[in-house]
Amino acid sequence: MLATCKCKLVKIALKKLQAGTHIHTFLYKQHSSALNNLGTLTTNATAAEEYYRKALAISPQHSRALFNLGNLLRTQGRNEEAELRLKESILYGPYFADAYSSLGSLLADQKRQQEAEEVYVTGIKNCPDSSDLQNNYGVFLVDFGAPQKAVSHYLLALQLRPNHHVAMLNLGRLYRSLNQNREAEKWYKKALQISRDIDVITPLGALYYNTGKHDEALRLYKEAVGLHPENVQICLSLAQVQAVMGQSNEAETLAHRIAAETPDCIECYRLLSAIYSKQEKYTKVNINQDSQPVPQPHTQPTISLRIP
Repeated sequence: MLATCKCKLVKIALKKLQAGTHIHTFLYKQHSSALNNLGTLTTNATAAEEYYRKALAISPQHSRALFNLGNLLRTQGRNEEAELRLKESILYGPYFADAYSSLGSLLADQKRQQEAEEVYVTGIKNCPDSSDLQNNYGVFLVDFGAPQKAVSHYLLALQLRPNHHVAMLNLGRLYRSLNQNREAEKWYKKALQISRDIDVITPLGALYYNTGKHDEALRLYKEAVGLHPENVQICLSLAQVQAVMGQSNEAETLAHRIAAETPDCIECYRLLSAIYSKQEKYTKVNINQDSQPVPQPHTQPTISLRIP
């Protein structure tokens, strides 16, 4: 009997779906969690807000709907209401770690350091097993000038989740900022063992470049470009490394490709200017780029690389 009922329900749902009615809203039009989930699935901000508010109209204490609405409002610059919704999310879901991270970050962005720190500390007390909360508190501490204290929280995040590559990456960046390059390299390499995304590859590439390990930098930037050939900054970084290593033809070809695809790339023309100046190809330096200024050659050109 139960199976028959389920079968009939599925058939009705399919008919509704074919008629253009969303299956979730048909089956769960009074279900707050379903409405909240629909809000997370849509890419339309207006529709998402509508779903979250409908969910909260049914269940005003729905912690995740409050959290999602708060984050959405924050992206729109509606910080006052975002703060209220995130505080309500914590009130009704005191063991929801992500809500503490979002509220702490929002307050920190507004330079409300003491309030933000209280949120993080309370969150860690209520959610001691959250590796992400430990990591995010570490980021907060770095931003507000307490790097050594941040180290302990990054390490706590790794104790809770040994493969937390973001905490590893943050440790690498922290040590790099302290000019402790060996420690930075160690943590970047550990992060690379977990993830080979460009966000992990490029900081190590920049470290190698700025410490004179150009072969290693070249290898990593080639890998990064292979992963994301459309990324202008990564391609430009590769061209800069090639130029420094004397691979002028490769650097010139890549810089021209970037300039053709991104006409407003001032750095491309600076790089080409440096390459041509070094080769004494002065006639090529004054490249037309519509209304964009082109740097003039220098007798001893320098090629800089942004550190991500």
